[in-house]
Amino acid sequence: MKSNGAAVIFLACCMFVSFLSSAVRYGLNNWIVSYLHEVFGFAEGLSMVVTIVLEVMAIIGPITMIAVCERRKNYISVMIVFYLIPFLIAVVMLFAFSINIFLSIVLLLIFEFFFSAAGAGLSVMSFDMRSQINIGSVSAFTNTTSSLAAGVVPTIVGALIDGYGWRAQYGFIIGMLFLMLTALVFFNIIIQSNKQKNNISQR
Repeated sequence: MKSNGAAVIFLACCMFVSFLSSAVRYGLNNWIVSYLHEVFGFAEGLSMVVTIVLEVMAIIGPITMIAVCERRKNYISVMIVFYLIPFLIAVVMLFAFSINIFLSIVLLLIFEFFFSAAGAGLSVMSFDMRSQINIGSVSAFTNTTSSLAAGVVPTIVGALIDGYGWRAQYGFIIGMLFLMLTALVFFNIIIQSNKQKNNISQR
C-alpha cells in the first residue's frame, strides 16, 4: 500500500466489510433467543445459555485466526475461506432452520466460530500494515460503520421476520455474506495485482 489511492481502497474495503460483518452479526445474534423459543419452543432461559456459548465461540474464533495468519500471510484469502463456511451454513439454514433444534444449535456454533475468526482478519491485516497506514484512523472509520449497522440492521431484520418469517432472516444473512465475499475477492485481486506491479518495477 504505497500510494494514497491504494490506502483509500484499503480503507473503503475495510469499512464496507466491517459494515457487512456487523450487519450479519446483529442480524443473526440479536434474534437467537426469539428464534429458538418461537421455532422450537425452547425455554428463553436455555436460549440465553446458547447465546453465552456463542459468545465463547466468538472469543475462540479470533485466536484461531491469529494462529492461522502467523503461517499464511495472504490474510484476505484466509478470510475468504473462513467466511465461505458461514455462507454455506446460512444456505443450509435457509432450508433446515426448523428441522431439528440440535442441528440448528450446532450449525449456529460453527457459524459463529468461523465468522468471528474471519472478522479478526481485518485487525490482523491492519496491525501488520501499521507502518503503512494509520491504525487509529482505520479503527475509527470501521467502528463508525459497525455502529451504523448495529443501529439499523436489527430493525430491518425484525421487520423481515415479522413480514416473511425466519427464512427471510437467513436470506438476508446470505445476501450480506455474498456481498462480503465478493468485496474480499475484488480486494484480493487488487492487492495481488499491486504486488505484481511492485515486483516488476523492482527488477
